[in-house]
Amino acid sequence: MTADGNVVLFHDATLHRLTGDARAVREVGTRELRATFADHGGLLTVEEALASFPEVRFNIDVKTPAAAEPLGPVLAEHTHRVLVTSFADTNRRATLDAVRRAGASLRPATSGGSRTIAALRAYSALHLSPAGVLREIDALQIPERHSGIRVLTPALVRAAHRFGVEIHVWTVNDPDDMRRLVGSGVDGIVTDRADVAVRAFAAL
Repeated sequence: MTADGNVVLFHDATLHRLTGDARAVREVGTRELRATFADHGGLLTVEEALASFPEVRFNIDVKTPAAAEPLGPVLAEHTHRVLVTSFADTNRRATLDAVRRAGASLRPATSGGSRTIAALRAYSALHLSPAGVLREIDALQIPERHSGIRVLTPALVRAAHRFGVEIHVWTVNDPDDMRRLVGSGVDGIVTDRADVAVRAFAAL
């Protein structure tokens, strides 16, 4: 969220990593952000991105609770091509609720957050059905490993697919890893290098 209430596409909470400016995005107005990002690929609000690329599917990662409510009317007409996700399941659910209140006829696809993933791992370890955990979940977006612990396992892939849930793995920038993961049964790759991914799968 910007200081003047726009929801913009930006990964970090602050401008520091990209520009050296320590301010949070929420402290800066949209016009100033546009000027700041002019030499860094530009800036789009979520609304502008959806309008500018009407055939593109979007993976919207809700980074802050403040973005949930204003995203409702922005996403309501585009739910057929949007997946809503967040590390925080509370952000994800709040956004889905806002989309419903905005009158959407179709729920956006959604990917479970960190609590959903932890619950799924626990259910798997106890050999319990994950049906309850995966209710209204369309995808699980996970790293292959986290803090030295393997998150992606064949059992997890099988359990997810049994309930019609896709597995997307992040962040994969090596083409051999991309092909290996897709060959193992995952459904999607999250990458910083879309150009590499296109080349990796062009011949398949």
